[in-house]
Amino acid sequence: MRRGAKARPSWFNCPCEATGSDKVQQVTAALIAKEGKILLALRRAGKHMGQRWELPGGKVDPGENPKQALSRELQEEFDIRVRVGEYLGSIRFQADRLDLQVRLYRVTHVAGEFDLREHEELRWVDPEQLEAYDLVDSDRQLIRNFRARLI
Repeated sequence: MRRGAKARPSWFNCPCEATGSDKVQQVTAALIAKEGKILLALRRAGKHMGQRWELPGGKVDPGENPKQALSRELQEEFDIRVRVGEYLGSIRFQADRLDLQVRLYRVTHVAGEFDLREHEELRWVDPEQLEAYDLVDSDRQLIRNFRARLI
């Protein structure tokens, strides 16, 4: 570690991370299941990758660990309280100027009615039908990599 540099939290490093770039954006994704179906959210038109489906989640802010970030994002985006559970794995996603480390967690909805603050629609989808949806590219890769762990 170079002099004056801060130590990274233990969750920052991942075996699938190809380089030591500090420009990798740490993000989270929630696998929320109900009655054998998985929750997808449709991004609003006008946003980056608008009108495409995604697993809910978002960026890890400075000072947060991924579980805290995921809980905060779901509170902000849907006004729900959750319990972030099992870590299912992560992927490194790179496209254009995007460089993401995406961590997938199993999440349990604890309280609150879903309020669509940043999305147009929610849909509970059978796991076998996920790839039929126009998913954001990083989530398509995440679903392909962890298909066996989705339910």
